[in-house]
Amino acid sequence: FSDKAQDFSFWIMADTQTHKLHKLAQLKNLLKKRPELKNADMFVHLGDISSNMDDIELALFDSFFKGIPAHQPIVAVRGNHEFDGEQAGRYIKYLGSRDYKSYQAFKLGNIFFIALDTGHHLPKDSTNSFQRYTGLNELDTLLSEQTAWLQSAVKSDEFQNAAVRM
Repeated sequence: FSDKAQDFSFWIMADTQTHKLHKLAQLKNLLKKRPELKNADMFVHLGDISSNMDDIELALFDSFFKGIPAHQPIVAVRGNHEFDGEQAGRYIKYLGSRDYKSYQAFKLGNIFFIALDTGHHLPKDSTNSFQRYTGLNELDTLLSEQTAWLQSAVKSDEFQNAAVRM
């Protein structure tokens, strides 16, 4: 991608938390019905790719993402289910930003994209989730850091000069 104005396309999905074979069949069927998606320039997943992150490689790479056309960069936003599971702490390693955050901004052509992490809805002292073992339930810390980052991002020249902001 370039900073110059250009045409590009992307497609978006979310809540794909079904059994691996069912998920792959759904994706295959969608790409068959909508073949133009195979030619898109980017794929965006808006959270809850799997029910939990007990086996993150299986949940991400030996499942849904293997059906995404290889030329398409993947942008992922963390949903509440990405906070659950024994390996939830590894999510950012695979799908975080270049600076290992769960939120990011980038510009493609004259469009400025912001992807935020809204955290998990469970309280800090919850015993209802694996997140208590991995420190992922520090929602106040996440939102505080992200707020400071976002305030800086929207003051940037790239944001201010973007024709479109998403």
